[in-house]
Amino acid sequence: MNFCETFHNRVRVSLVTLFVAQSISVNAQDFRPVDKKEFKQCLKVLDQFDTTDVFKNYFCENASERIGDYYHEKGDFLKAIAYYDSADNKYRNAAQFCGNGDYIFFVPRKFKVSKCYKLLGDTKAALAVITPLVFDEFISGYVDSTMLEYYVSLLYSQFTREEIRKEIQITVNQLAYITEPVSLGDGPKDYIKISCTLKFFEYNLEFATHIFKSSAAGSMPLLFTRTYYLEQVPNLPIYKRIME
Repeated sequence: MNFCETFHNRVRVSLVTLFVAQSISVNAQDFRPVDKKEFKQCLKVLDQFDTTDVFKNYFCENASERIGDYYHEKGDFLKAIAYYDSADNKYRNAAQFCGNGDYIFFVPRKFKVSKCYKLLGDTKAALAVITPLVFDEFISGYVDSTMLEYYVSLLYSQFTREEIRKEIQITVNQLAYITEPVSLGDGPKDYIKISCTLKFFEYNLEFATHIFKSSAAGSMPLLFTRTYYLEQVPNLPIYKRIME
């Protein structure tokens, strides 16, 4: 390949990359239509990029989601789910270290997956995708009001309001709280890992996980006690929406 061909290919790939990045930038909030041209460009990104490169993975993640959007529009929901799952599990941006930068795309994409299952007539699967998000102390902050109302509508299609309220109260009362000593790297186990889990209907959920340096006195800071986490559950948007 001569210099001109190499330069042309690099420019072409760069333009495709820019196109995909721009298209996905609004995709977290809006389901923007995908035309045939964009669909083909996204396929080229997946075909040409080295997906083991943590920085190029960002573009592969976005391209995979847009291909999922394309199949979603066409009514091929199983293919759409496959590409959405690839965006999360195969291409998800490994270089992203910021929660905002990560979950602002991850959470809306999960709702797309849930909607695909709903359109396939599998409401249980649709609920299974979303439930871990709305009951997570941290991730629930990225669930907007539209997503929350969608989730509530799924719940009401399967259970009565009284059943849901009763189950949420049981869920809070049975919050599981586990502590264990852990090490960071090869050092001594002088850190404490706290895992709080919930069970809502048939779903086993992670509510919160924290790691902190243990003190010489061995006492548990108030911020990491079971009482503290119990007090945080009512702050979940889903709790307020159903119980208040």
